[in-house]
Amino acid sequence: MNKTRPTSAFTLVEMVAAVAIVFLLIGLILPAAHGVRQAARRRQAATETRSLLKAVRDYRAAYGHWPRQTQDAQDTTHTQLVEIVAALTVCPEWNPRQILFLERPDGPWLDPWGRSYVLALDENGDGHTTLDLGDGQPTNYVNVSAVALSFGPNPGRPDDRIEAW
Repeated sequence: MNKTRPTSAFTLVEMVAAVAIVFLLIGLILPAAHGVRQAARRRQAATETRSLLKAVRDYRAAYGHWPRQTQDAQDTTHTQLVEIVAALTVCPEWNPRQILFLERPDGPWLDPWGRSYVLALDENGDGHTTLDLGDGQPTNYVNVSAVALSFGPNPGRPDDRIEAW
């Protein structure tokens, strides 16, 4: 008499079902995690644009002019913030009193999507700030002295822009 004892192993069908359930759960969780990550990036960009505007306004209050103001005093859109961020830190060339208006990040200051922030200043003091993003339709802000902008996750869609003024 040949006695067989029952084994405690999984069958192939049970293994395939378990793997399918795991992949189904991963498929449900990944889009939710991506949405949470995008929401966190939007919050970070909003916080950084507000910090940049506060620092620029504090600089103007301390020195009486915008950081790196042009000589012709025209409303200017600054897309390269390297010099402005340097002026808001303790750079002696552009910030002679060595007042720290903004904590400077290591390297270039980029939004969470890796693009440069855009800053528009009302340099001529007329109460209107014009933000020209190169699309042929400048955006006018009335009674606004400065605007900081991140293009958001989709640069081509204006409703994804993160603005502070």
